[in-house]
Amino acid sequence: MPAADLSVTKFLGTEDVLLVAAFTFLLSIFVVQIIERFTANKISVKETVMPVVSQREEIEKSSDGKFYQRHIGFLGFIVIVGIIVSTLIDYQFNFMVAMTYPTKMAKTEFYGQFFALLNIVFLFVQFFLTSKILKKFGIGITLILMPLILSLGSIGFMFFSTILLAIFLKITDKTLHYSLVQSSRELLFLPTPSHIRVKAKLIIGTFVNRFASAVAACLILFIPLTFEQLGGLAVIFSVVWIGTIKVLRNEYIKSTKRLLIRRDVDFDASVIATLDADMVTTLIKSLRSKDN
Repeated sequence: MPAADLSVTKFLGTEDVLLVAAFTFLLSIFVVQIIERFTANKISVKETVMPVVSQREEIEKSSDGKFYQRHIGFLGFIVIVGIIVSTLIDYQFNFMVAMTYPTKMAKTEFYGQFFALLNIVFLFVQFFLTSKILKKFGIGITLILMPLILSLGSIGFMFFSTILLAIFLKITDKTLHYSLVQSSRELLFLPTPSHIRVKAKLIIGTFVNRFASAVAACLILFIPLTFEQLGGLAVIFSVVWIGTIKVLRNEYIKSTKRLLIRRDVDFDASVIATLDADMVTTLIKSLRSKDN
């Protein structure tokens, strides 16, 4: 019997588990404060001084913004589509859990076992597969893996609505999102200049994520679709997701070439060590080119 299951059935009730979660959150406050003490004094003087930006640099930044607008736009769009698909799958998963485990205690035991399994699968994929897949296959194939698997699973879910298939879709969604997709998304930001990258991450991390969640909620609440039809809707968005990834990959290559031409690359050794197959191929082709 898993530890999560044992803790609920033998020692704690469903409501008591919330107290454990609250204690963990409080503990994280002290951990953050300790980390801040060790890092607060390591900020160099160079980082605290505001740089003087010349008129030429301002023009270049304006030009950069126009060039990278498509890159960032498609990146934000795949975030929106991905969150919509994830929300639809999450709704289907919770619906199947409610149908399969009618009592509160049964649900608590199931969720304890499920999230224990989810964390094990996630850690395995993140530590042993993510880097290898990115370096061997590149961002394009890596990003397509998740919507491809979810679309095939959603098609199956439309005809065979079972708790096992719902578990598979949920684990695939969460595992790949926080490992392959998240790592690939960070790489997609790299070819953009730092002043654009910071703003784009802020907008996508705040406004775009909330907007996508709101759109997904409206689709579930206001469109009269059956449980199986929601699976079909997830398939449609997954196909759009795949198409957008193909376009974004081309924009990623263009942005990389632009940085190479302008010699505006601000990669450090740690970033170079994580280059994916697409970026490595682009660098090699550029180095072999006769264009000075």
